[in-house]
Amino acid sequence: MNSDKKLKILDMILVSLTAAILLVVVGLVILQPTNHKLVLVVVGLLALVLIALSTYRYWLAYPEQTGTKAPLFVPKALGLGWSVNPRNPIGMALTIATVILVLVVFGVALFK
Repeated sequence: MNSDKKLKILDMILVSLTAAILLVVVGLVILQPTNHKLVLVVVGLLALVLIALSTYRYWLAYPEQTGTKAPLFVPKALGLGWSVNPRNPIGMALTIATVILVLVVFGVALFK
């Protein structure tokens, strides 16, 4: 499978994951379920998968520069704006810090 097909499939998965997170949050607001912990686990796992797949997508889309020569901020692959470059060591550290932050926030909310 060539990289263009992989990128299209990843784009569909990323959009679906984002929609799933939004639907779970909207369902939480509208339905007000009694089991909030299950909802937190689902949203947390979906967010972690979204971060991992977004990083993988970037690695497929921009294979050129690695290491300290790679810029820290790059244009977003989808949409407008800038994103952190995971190929830069500082960018990878920021990506890992984001994952840890998501785990801590959802872990604290889950065990509270």
